[in-house]
Amino acid sequence: MAKKSTQKQSDNSKKIETFRSAETGRFVTKQFAKRNPKSTIKETRTGGPKSRNNG
Repeated sequence: MAKKSTQKQSDNSKKIETFRSAETGRFVTKQFAKRNPKSTIKETRTGGPKSRNNG
């Protein structure tokens, strides 16, 4: 039987910063976010596993 891995996500995973409009929820550019800081939301997402094919 295979042993389950209990390791946390590695530190070298890619972190992606995205910005969304607070009014519409749509993605906006970094420049738009800088010009409109009160109406944008910053999200930080990490990359998932390299391969999703487990089979």
